[in-house]
Amino acid sequence: MAIYCSQGHPNPDGDDFQRNCQVCGQDMFSATLLSNPAPSPGPVGPGYVTAAPRPISMAYYGEDIRRSRSAATWSLVLGILGLAFCGFFTGIPAIVMGNKARRLAPPGLGTGLAIAGITLGWVSVAFGVIGVVVVLNAASSTH
Repeated sequence: MAIYCSQGHPNPDGDDFQRNCQVCGQDMFSATLLSNPAPSPGPVGPGYVTAAPRPISMAYYGEDIRRSRSAATWSLVLGILGLAFCGFFTGIPAIVMGNKARRLAPPGLGTGLAIAGITLGWVSVAFGVIGVVVVLNAASSTH
């Protein structure tokens, strides 16, 4: 697989990746790479459809991966805190952060931490609701 510079020159991806284009010297991590998709490959053959071109940038996906992992980790931590102590107060943010992590994750990246955080968040919210119902029921039965 090749990464294309903003001028459309292919550059190898792998161990010998260069920061600058080997043909024109353009910066491979430039912002223009995100707005200029790779050129579409030629016809593949009868009956085959080529995939739509999309921008390929290690910097772009790297930032999304960091954001997604951070949000997923926070979701899991908030979900655990919700189960242990806080119920609503950390359960709802765990659900929000988990969904954010799943949305930010690039295709092919596992979202297990985010799903665990979302699940723990919903469980802590359910326990919080049950706790409020029990307390209100106990308070109304004493009067």
